Amino acid sequence: MNSPEGRFVEIEGDRYYAITDVDQMPPFFMSLVSASELWMFLSSTGGLTAGRVQPEQAIFPYLPVDLIHLAASDTGSRTLISVETASGLRQWEPFNLEQSDRYETRRTLYKNTLGNRVIFEEENLSLQLRFAYAWGAAGEFGFVRTSRLENLGAARGVNVFDGVQNLLPAGTPRALQTTSSALVDAYKWNEIDPASGLATYALYAQISDQAEPSESLVATTAFSLGLRAARVCIAASDFLSIRAGRAVPESLVRRGTRGAYFLHATLSMAAGASESWQIVVNTGQSQAEVVALRKTLQAP
Repeated sequence: MNSPEGRFVEIEGDRYYAITDVDQMPPFFMSLVSASELWMFLSSTGGLTAGRVQPEQAIFPYLPVDLIHLAASDTGSRTLISVETASGLRQWEPFNLEQSDRYETRRTLYKNTLGNRVIFEEENLSLQLRFAYAWGAAGEFGFVRTSRLENLGAARGVNVFDGVQNLLPAGTPRALQTTSSALVDAYKWNEIDPASGLATYALYAQISDQAEPSESLVATTAFSLGLRAARVCIAASDFLSIRAGRAVPESLVRRGTRGAYFLHATLSMAAGASESWQIVVNTGQSQAEVVALRKTLQAP
């Protein structure tokens, strides 16, 4: 077991402080700053909460610090990588602390000196793969999650299931995010436009115990750049299905379930090759803004 070590490094012209073997430290809390009203708080375990302006506009549930430390397995980033080896098919879930004994790995956390970008990196020495994802703010577009997979071994095919989960519909009341999350799930409407890859996460109606109509007219959105041949899955439960080897049915709408934006693709990677892609999430989007974004994504 290695001891954590900190140092300054340069990545693409930006200065970062890196902590190697960060998983050997007790979990700690971080913030991600932005030049707009976007806010994000993260745990070194990968758990997080984020949104715009206030908790009522959260993209991921607004939780206390101790629960964010524990939330890495069901909120925010999640990845499953499958690769054929001489001993058969092997599955790897980067940053899953419960599976740390499966492979020889090394985890490093980077945060730049401006405080507006955080990178989580895990190198699998057993499978000769390295996976990293970074969070950053993009103003009117919301938050951008950039993923990168590197093949450190021989040429091979790699199956990737990667994305974000437990996306909140826009306008979810703060109190219900923690006290009545199952009730909120019942109101969720996740939908994807196959032509653009744009997914929306909304409430079927405003959550109310009053016998009166109350429409929900704003949505959380997610779309991706890169991995154009990837299939998109929009329910958090799809992760467990893929992990178990079960087929996930094609569906443009998923109701009554926690939202997610997962990319599922098979990559042919040469020795030393790498692949990268981005997922962009936002909240508080009106119908007009969703239509405009869809047209932008469909433009040649």
